[in-house]
Amino acid sequence: CLDGLTNPCVLTATGQIAIDWQRWWLHLLIGMNWIIPALVFVPGIYLLMTDLGQEIRRGTLNFIRLSPQSSYSILGGKILGTPALIYLAFALVLPLHWAAAIGASAPLGFLISFYGVLGATGFLLFSAALLCVLISRSYLSGGGAQLEASMAFIFILLVAFGVAPIYIAWNIHTVWYVFPEYLIGRHAGLSQLLWFSLPLSNPAIAHAFTFLLIGLATTSVWHSLQRCFHNPATTLISKKHGYGLVAWVQITLLGFLAPNYGSASANLNLEKLIFLCSVNVVGFLLLTAALLPHRQTLLDWARFRRDTTKTQGTWNRVLVEDLLWGERSPATLAIAVNLVITALIWVPWILLWPSGTHRPQALVGLLMSLGLILVYGAIAQLMLFMKSKQRNLWATATIGLLILSPPLLAAILSNGSMTGSVTGLMLFSPFLWATLDQVSKMTLFLTVLGQFGVLGWLNFKLTRLLQQAGASESKQLITGNQALLS
Repeated sequence: CLDGLTNPCVLTATGQIAIDWQRWWLHLLIGMNWIIPALVFVPGIYLLMTDLGQEIRRGTLNFIRLSPQSSYSILGGKILGTPALIYLAFALVLPLHWAAAIGASAPLGFLISFYGVLGATGFLLFSAALLCVLISRSYLSGGGAQLEASMAFIFILLVAFGVAPIYIAWNIHTVWYVFPEYLIGRHAGLSQLLWFSLPLSNPAIAHAFTFLLIGLATTSVWHSLQRCFHNPATTLISKKHGYGLVAWVQITLLGFLAPNYGSASANLNLEKLIFLCSVNVVGFLLLTAALLPHRQTLLDWARFRRDTTKTQGTWNRVLVEDLLWGERSPATLAIAVNLVITALIWVPWILLWPSGTHRPQALVGLLMSLGLILVYGAIAQLMLFMKSKQRNLWATATIGLLILSPPLLAAILSNGSMTGSVTGLMLFSPFLWATLDQVSKMTLFLTVLGQFGVLGWLNFKLTRLLQQAGASESKQLITGNQALLS
């Protein structure tokens, strides 16, 4: 029997085996600290998603919507009541967890932190699970029980292989930075995280920052939950909330990428920016899906604009305000404003880079990436105005094809040599950074000009369709009213 982290046994001077009980309890505590989050999150998410899916499928949720209780009390009651057996199982495990903590001499502060972070994260994940069901039922039709099971399975996989590793890694490097032995069994080898100049290894700062992030994320989820609960046809978030959400996310990302930019190597800052743009492409595609209204909403808005009897100057002013803040208006301008917010946050950071660190290349790449996102948003808005019932699927497939086609064509045509027009194809995809330094300035200028041209044509096309739809809808209403009066 060997003495070590993996074996809490020692050999005495007489050759007998003795158990190091403190190390034994430490092993048990480490195992429980890793297992408890999975035992709470995964079954709770499954129960919540299947229960709410059944209520939507049976039509009982529509009856509940008519009750005088608020959406907060109804959905909050589901989070408290549906996984009741999971909470009971967790309560039964608590005495053993406490005994292991006492036997391993774990401080009380670690237990308080562990339960606090576990509860806050669990409430966020359970809220997100309910939102996932409401979204899937709003955008997908049919499927019955198979839809609930499929969505629950996908969400659980996302939690198990995405959220859970991030949850453990984040907490080990922040809130539990001073308690690593109770999760990984050792002290050394942990890197220190900085947010701007704040050391997240400090327990007070780390806990405040972590609970602030969880609180803001939970607030955003409940904002969407309330909207989808009362009106399944509405957009996932309001435009006003979208502006604040984008600013919060971008500032948070900047805080992690900005430290030590002055002492970074010539390529490190550019690599950080490439990572940021990759994250932003995914994030803004999700934001676009959350902001874009669908066909019937746009038809109602177009008819309302058609029937507006204001002067031309006032109409333009009101139109701009409606495009910026309105719930039913097209979201292309709102997406552009979000991209401007992103640029205002990141361009000053790029300008502060030391000389010789690819500042011009970074600025051009950022501009082209944001322009590409705006083009994707305009295409998605135009496709969501289609008459097809499968317009969500068509919009998703089209954007996916536009993202993947340029690099695939470049790979097929290049034959291992990324030169000439083949290199230029990459400029029309989020992977433009791979060839940004291999093309001429004229090519970059023409690409940016092409983006603005395509964007202008898409918005012109959408405007014409909205005007025609508004005119035809108003004409049908007038004709119908005349027929009723005759």
